[in-house]
Amino acid sequence: MSGTVAETHAARSVTPMQVNLASGETVSKQEQNALAKRLWTLRRSRKLSQRRMADMIGISRTQLAHAERGRFSGEKSQSMFQIRRFLESI
Repeated sequence: MSGTVAETHAARSVTPMQVNLASGETVSKQEQNALAKRLWTLRRSRKLSQRRMADMIGISRTQLAHAERGRFSGEKSQSMFQIRRFLESI
């Protein structure tokens, strides 16, 4: 059957960006908290909305909101890597 939902969505599937983190790299809770504070301070000092800052970094607004509170999905999370790369570039 042509035009089924499965066929329609298969054509639009997107492969997420993959970033290889250094094997064995760990980030302490202290570093996560320092990263969160720096991120929040930078955003507030530049008077940026969470949406605007998240777009600049390349993450979702929700991921930014969690990151500003020091909550990451894991030591090697994609959002943490992108945030660190962004902060190092400015």
